[in-house]
Amino acid sequence: MMKAFLVLLSIIGHCAGQDLLPDGPVEAIVKKNVTLETLVDLTENFTKFAWSFHRGSELVPIITITPTGDTVAQSYQGRVLVNRTNGFLTLIKVEARDRGYYYATMQTSELVKTGETMLRVLGSREWYGLPEGPVDAVSGNYVTFQTLIAPEDKLSAIAWFFNNGSELIRVVAANEQRENFVSEGYWGRVTINHTNGFLTLGPLSAKDNGEYFVNIWTAKGLMTGDTTLQVLEPISNVTVRTNVSETSAVVLTCSANGSFLKFSWTNGTTPITADNTWLTIKDESTFSTLTISGIQASDLTGQIYCTAGNKLEVEKSSPFNLSVIGKPRAAWSVTFENRDTCALKGSSVQFRCSYDYPDGETVHKTEWFKGQNKVGGWKRAALSSLSSYKNRVKYIGDQEHNCSLEIKDLQDSDAGYYYFRFDTQTYGWRSKGSVHLSLTGTVHSY
Repeated sequence: MMKAFLVLLSIIGHCAGQDLLPDGPVEAIVKKNVTLETLVDLTENFTKFAWSFHRGSELVPIITITPTGDTVAQSYQGRVLVNRTNGFLTLIKVEARDRGYYYATMQTSELVKTGETMLRVLGSREWYGLPEGPVDAVSGNYVTFQTLIAPEDKLSAIAWFFNNGSELIRVVAANEQRENFVSEGYWGRVTINHTNGFLTLGPLSAKDNGEYFVNIWTAKGLMTGDTTLQVLEPISNVTVRTNVSETSAVVLTCSANGSFLKFSWTNGTTPITADNTWLTIKDESTFSTLTISGIQASDLTGQIYCTAGNKLEVEKSSPFNLSVIGKPRAAWSVTFENRDTCALKGSSVQFRCSYDYPDGETVHKTEWFKGQNKVGGWKRAALSSLSSYKNRVKYIGDQEHNCSLEIKDLQDSDAGYYYFRFDTQTYGWRSKGSVHLSLTGTVHSY
């Protein structure tokens, strides 16, 4: 098993500090524009400048600036403007949910600079005291609830509360003399920062799920806030099993314990994607199924892995070694009469081919493929799906044992490797070898 936790930033040459952004906080009013300023000049030799927002437990991209252009995250399109000279970010018609912590990163060929600032939003009555939630954390770990208090606000008193569903329970309170008043049930489980009011709670359990409220008294007056804590079950027991038996379809099921799971499959390090013909993937909340139809020894050889993850954790299964069993291999075959064929451009060519299968099988589908070197590796594309072969390809075989193919008016792009596949009511078989076509000269008419 392997567990990896999400890391926000880990780059060699990283230079942290407030040399990128001015000291905060920045204050704004609901429905008005606000600009977050920087301390840099983007006319220097930079490779990337990015703004992001800390929402709950994840860092959400806002905009990325490169020397060649800007990329605005979908959720911020039409809501932000950026100055390409100095990186200033303008939020249009600020909303209450925009309150929180903003991060800027500037990357050059030599180093990376980062900075953060706090945005506080004034509503119709009072300042919002907490960033937008929810906050996610893993059971057994600790979580820190941040506030929107700056050191110059001079915290005088603070009280945190938890709604257990029937009543509002005070978790902890602190006064200007830095005295803490911790309620029973939270002894030894909470700490509070007397400068910014941050509350750290843990180790967490499912009973900590719910709504949290805060009252904050500063020289500016009363600030209030609320947020929701979602305690996630740790991801564990990521397991792959199969129902493989004497059948041409193999169903792999990946199951895991955890909350808000998303699954992915890999063959070694190569992602497995569904084509909804021979490979189908179906995801549920706690498991995922990978169905391989017409399985043969040349399909998905090697180790198969399943990964389960959420925004906080990722865990990978042990390797599953797929071995094809059940069907007698000797009875399934594709034979090419001439595996190296040379022809003149503009002429026609025939690939003489035969195929065989066990008694009792009925052929339902035949298909020729062209090998193509695509991004991500070698791919096979059905000739029937390639527009360049339209009206030039003719299957001159049958649904029994002849799989011959004719291609007319040969073009330079026709050179390459060709494969044949057939499917019966229970099984599918693809040629292990291929026909290689090379072209030379041109047909001349006299």
